[in-house]
Amino acid sequence: MAKNEAQHVEQFCDTTVGADVVVVTDTGSTDGTPELLRKRGVVVKEAAILPWRFDTATNVALANVPADIDVCVKLDLDERLSPPAGESWRDAIEAAWRGKTSQ
Repeated sequence: MAKNEAQHVEQFCDTTVGADVVVVTDTGSTDGTPELLRKRGVVVKEAAILPWRFDTATNVALANVPADIDVCVKLDLDERLSPPAGESWRDAIEAAWRGKTSQ
């Protein structure tokens, strides 16, 4: 999820290269964050969380993940994926993935 994170959009999009889909739930940005994300191919859903509750916003954001996604990595826009040296983040996750995992 994001709100007024325009300064982090480029690095966030760069770190998520390789994902089947990137979905961001915007909770009321006024700095152009949704537009910048869309320009980079991110699926943006918008939601008003009033009164603000982090847990509610997180649940709304997770509900926006397509049902056919097996693995969801929750990142804030100012976070970066750090795979082992010489490995892509996706390769690292796929190597650790065990089917039929529920958490």
